[in-house]
Amino acid sequence: MRAIQYVQPCEVSWVDIPDPVLPSDGMVLRMQVAAICGSDLHFLHDSPREDYTFLLGQSGHECVATVEASNVAEYSCGTSVLALVPRFDGFADYVVATPDEVVLLPAGLLPECAVMTQQLGTVVYCCRKLGSVVDKRVVIVGQGPAGLLFTRGNYNT
Repeated sequence: MRAIQYVQPCEVSWVDIPDPVLPSDGMVLRMQVAAICGSDLHFLHDSPREDYTFLLGQSGHECVATVEASNVAEYSCGTSVLALVPRFDGFADYVVATPDEVVLLPAGLLPECAVMTQQLGTVVYCCRKLGSVVDKRVVIVGQGPAGLLFTRGNYNT
């Protein structure tokens, strides 16, 4: 299998690594879509030279995957999940996960849309903390994916 590795500023390489071993209490996930978080771009662009080479698969943590192999009854092979990879190693062909590191996705949800659900969760959380902004002036700085979700949203809190 392959994984991405940040090897120097603004340069990534594909690295061949062994396939993961199926854990007795977990599953192996085949990555479908992985996004780079806007707050993680600095790893690739601004890290000091001595920080390179980064860990394999880093900094992928916004991921949609399919269960490839499983020892968990609730997650059979072929199940589509949002992968919450705590090791930030989602830029790989396969990762291992435990049941608390995945969220079942509804059938028919496109992976390209599903990958945004992690950011949407952050937006909804922030909106709940923010309170009502009705009839107030607000500024949304940074119109990346999360900023666009803030702009678009009508989140009932």
